[in-house]
Amino acid sequence: MSERRTLIVLVGPTHSGKSTVAKALVDEGYLHVSARTVLASLAGVRNPTRKDLLATGAETERTTRGRWLRDAVDTKAKRRSRIVVDSARTRAQLDGLVNFAGDHGFELKVLFLTATVAERRRRFQRARKAKESRGFETTGWADLASQKLESTTISLRALADLVVDTTKLSKRAVRRTMRTICDDVA
Repeated sequence: MSERRTLIVLVGPTHSGKSTVAKALVDEGYLHVSARTVLASLAGVRNPTRKDLLATGAETERTTRGRWLRDAVDTKAKRRSRIVVDSARTRAQLDGLVNFAGDHGFELKVLFLTATVAERRRRFQRARKAKESRGFETTGWADLASQKLESTTISLRALADLVVDTTKLSKRAVRRTMRTICDDVA
């Protein structure tokens, strides 16, 4: 019997825990497709800021109608049976991934990650201070949280198979939760 092909798409607002969940799924054997990495490559900028990625993302989204993320998954997914996408942020991106899953025989699971605004703000501030994040966050929390892309992303919650509130989850608890989810889809 062949292994079930699974595509997990992470969706959620900024600092809701998507990258932490993606890392936990990589630990479970999933191939990681990072929208941030794809956009950085498309931007042609060595150390892009969030502003660079937002500008590249907006233009790429406009010209491809979300297809760019599906194409990135298609390029990386050859002969892989377990993939996690971090993350879809628009309906067009999500629709493209739904079509990809159907076209390539993947079971699709859309996980919407959320956390309270206070927790997301705390994570933002911590990330902004972190050594690896210096220069990435060039805007304040209020500007970031009020961007149209944030409300667009939050509207995708209704399309999720599962909603996970990460507000009170430690990284260890996230890993445990993802192992359970992996067992359920395997």
